[in-house]
Amino acid sequence: MNAWHDVELGKKFPKVLTAVIEIPRGSNIKYKLEAKSGLIEVSDFFPNLTKYPANYGFFPKTIAADGDALDVFVISHHSLLPLTLLEVRPLGCFITHSKRKGQEKKVIAVSTKDPQFENFQTLRDLPPLYLNELKDFFETYKSFKEEKKKIKQVVSAKETWKIIKTAATDYEKHFQLQK
Repeated sequence: MNAWHDVELGKKFPKVLTAVIEIPRGSNIKYKLEAKSGLIEVSDFFPNLTKYPANYGFFPKTIAADGDALDVFVISHHSLLPLTLLEVRPLGCFITHSKRKGQEKKVIAVSTKDPQFENFQTLRDLPPLYLNELKDFFETYKSFKEEKKKIKQVVSAKETWKIIKTAATDYEKHFQLQK
């Protein structure tokens, strides 16, 4: 089984959907799904002070501009194991830019199972601390490699649903051509 290709997005897509966690909150190791095998591999080690402020993963059966699945940060007080499936509600999206990767879309979501976030519908519902932690992470986590990443735009929940739908449609088109 491959988490990218064999897991369904969910019945309430795009407002509520399945995320696959790759990196636990608090980790300073960057894990990545290896596309062919579906296993998790170590992609990078960060300096000790650099830690993921949220669980990081992707949406199955989606594809982004970089050829990987669409990324998601899941806000939580809990650290989840790699390859954990989780039902999430997207609150919005950061559009980032770097010289090496160009534009990337990073969805920000909360678990539908976490009672602390049950009423959160948009990024405005998050305490500023969470957003500031994410912004700081994006702008500094690759600085030790001299790779600057800037947040160019913050997108609403409704616009994020469109981004997710497009990524799912693009996935279908891309992988149907390979069948």
